Amino acid sequence: MNWRRAGYIAIAPDLLSGMGPKGGGTVELGGRDAVGKAIRSLPADQITGDLNAAAGYVAKLPSCNGKLAVAGFCWGGGQSFRYAANNKDLKAAFVFYGPPPAKEEIERVSMPGFMASMAKLTAGLLRQCPRLPN
Repeated sequence: MNWRRAGYIAIAPDLLSGMGPKGGGTVELGGRDAVGKAIRSLPADQITGDLNAAAGYVAKLPSCNGKLAVAGFCWGGGQSFRYAANNKDLKAAFVFYGPPPAKEEIERVSMPGFMASMAKLTAGLLRQCPRLPN
């Protein structure tokens, strides 16, 4: 499938932008260990703010139809789950691994298109979720 021709727009924001040497991003952090440390130090509200900024940018593109979805893997999956709880305008979220957000945030997930895909080792994460929308 040609996603562009189907009308999809994708954006992958560098959530570590400005955290590297001389204000650089992920690449300038210099390696996997430094990137992992920087990711773990990001405040949750900063992540949400950065994702809102990326969503706002995409929403203003002439080719955008106004429907916003998020997807993430591992740490990004956990952030996609958390973003689903913090953005009522989101139409769909696809979570591939990653920890769920706090219980009170999970209960705010209200979109019709929510999908969580967990491996056998992380199946227990779904049991931590009190309710997921249909």
